[in-house]
Amino acid sequence: MNTWIKVGRVIFGIPMLVFGVNHFLMMENMQGIVPGWLPFSAFWVAVTGILLIAAGICIIGGLKGAFSLSVGLAVFLCLVILTVHLPGVLDEATRQTSMINLLKDFALLGASLSYAGLFQNMLL
Repeated sequence: MNTWIKVGRVIFGIPMLVFGVNHFLMMENMQGIVPGWLPFSAFWVAVTGILLIAAGICIIGGLKGAFSLSVGLAVFLCLVILTVHLPGVLDEATRQTSMINLLKDFALLGASLSYAGLFQNMLL
């Protein structure tokens, strides 16, 4: 496999691991980000933390679950963009920070889809 792809997998996977661990270390803070209409915020923070950790491990290691987890990560990022960041962009008080986070997650979404395509080709 191309060295650039291996390095890219590590660079992309490490933040997913850190984000996932932070979901557990900062559980209370993360619960405040979960949209109010969604019940059981601690559950959703834990589930997404597990998803991020698993995705990071599989992406870095190029493991068999990497395709599914890359797609799952893309779906998760779409949901975060639509339910967390977009409403924040529409609010004058949080517009700037929300726009930065929206664009960050949009870039991560693109990387997730790119890796899904890469891992799909590895499965063939």
